[in-house]
Amino acid sequence: MSFNNNEDAHLLEQLEFRIKSIELKIIFAFDFLKLDYLKHEFKSDLGKEKISDLIDYYSYADIFYSPKISLLTQYFEAIISILNVTEEEKAEKQLIVLERILKGTPKILLDNKIEPQNETQVQKHLYNYLIHIFPDTVREIPIPKIAKTYKPDFGIRSLKVAIEYKFVDSENEAKKFCGEIFEDILAYEGSNDWNLFYAVIYMTNAYMTQDQLEMEFQISKIPSSWKPLIVYGNGGRIKK
Repeated sequence: MSFNNNEDAHLLEQLEFRIKSIELKIIFAFDFLKLDYLKHEFKSDLGKEKISDLIDYYSYADIFYSPKISLLTQYFEAIISILNVTEEEKAEKQLIVLERILKGTPKILLDNKIEPQNETQVQKHLYNYLIHIFPDTVREIPIPKIAKTYKPDFGIRSLKVAIEYKFVDSENEAKKFCGEIFEDILAYEGSNDWNLFYAVIYMTNAYMTQDQLEMEFQISKIPSSWKPLIVYGNGGRIKK
């Protein structure tokens, strides 16, 4: 659509400048978010004949509209939908990543050619791994009680998650560790620093199944804020 008078032509130039500015920002957003496919689609849509004009006219409705602005709005809303993630949703995604790491403990140790002999060795190598994924991972942050100070093996401050590792390499230890976990549960109760607790049991053999452990937690009415995980891997205590 063409404009005859100078004032309309000037307004058209301003509109063209603003639209071009928005186009560049959307392309930059796609580059920043590494959305190459969407960027390609966006450029392809911009080149289509039906949106080549800045301004068009709906004769049946007697209104002017801009095909390009309509297109820009669609892609802008798509970008907003990607970025508009709540803190709670971010935390949920990070918890999924954390659980994958915890469940992958045996593989992490195997890749580092580690056959652990005790909890300390497991903790050390997992901390060295977690700190790169979650930079605010801390070790043994004290939780003071009246008679004793307790220290979770790990804590991830941003997620308010504490992690306890247990090392089990015999049936007797498998029976005993539940009591230790219950003691930890009582110790950490009421802490403002941690809202979610993982009890990760590294077993050198299948002394107990995940279902058995979860049933044990259920029977013992363990708070839902505690989540047990059994992983099986190589290693074992050095016999005296």
